[in-house]
Amino acid sequence: MSVLTLTEISSGYHAPQPAIDKVSLSVESGSIVALMGPNGAGKTTTLAAVSGLLRLWSGRIELDGKRIDRGSPAEVVQAGLAQVPEGRRILPGLTVQENLSMGAYTIRSRKLVAELQDKMMTLFPVLKQKLKSPGGLLSGGEQEMLAIARALMSNPKILLLDEPSMGLAPLVVQRIFEYLVALKKDGLGILLVEQNATMALRIASFAYILERGQVVASGEPETLARDEGIRRAYLGA
Repeated sequence: MSVLTLTEISSGYHAPQPAIDKVSLSVESGSIVALMGPNGAGKTTTLAAVSGLLRLWSGRIELDGKRIDRGSPAEVVQAGLAQVPEGRRILPGLTVQENLSMGAYTIRSRKLVAELQDKMMTLFPVLKQKLKSPGGLLSGGEQEMLAIARALMSNPKILLLDEPSMGLAPLVVQRIFEYLVALKKDGLGILLVEQNATMALRIASFAYILERGQVVASGEPETLARDEGIRRAYLGA
């Protein structure tokens, strides 16, 4: 069952030219959907529209069958969506624990907050060792883990990630993607924007390719990877 559904959404920054035009896609619970394409294709704009940071011009966005495209970003988070933006954007002056607490600002139950933090410590053991350390002193990989953990502290139904591998060493990227697979197995739906197409397709359940704001191809990763035209145009083959 789809936890997130986009139906022919269009939006942009300067009318009348849309940055994304009639984009449709869906993400099921317990799946990773990769959203790929060249720079400027509209991937980050799509995430901004889904999270409520950019208003739709047309179309609809549903989370668990309920429309969220008319809500504020805060209301979208409360509905069950969390996003890890490009560049992580943790709060460097706050400790790891304080960053995690900021992610749980919509949750009123102290018991649930404590349970979620324990879960994050199990998922990301390195953060447990650095709970009192300022976020700004963490390595790039640790900051990415913290950004993901902070988003998960809102107990979301769907997680949006924008370029989680950016600026990280290959071994760290491998570890981050292993965490994403673990989250998928735990039942979380993930919409992943990632320039490392090979890695994205390796863990994705389904993929969409954007170009000039429109979906130009979609399918299972194995099918897309076998298509010579797609491989040459989008996968660096």
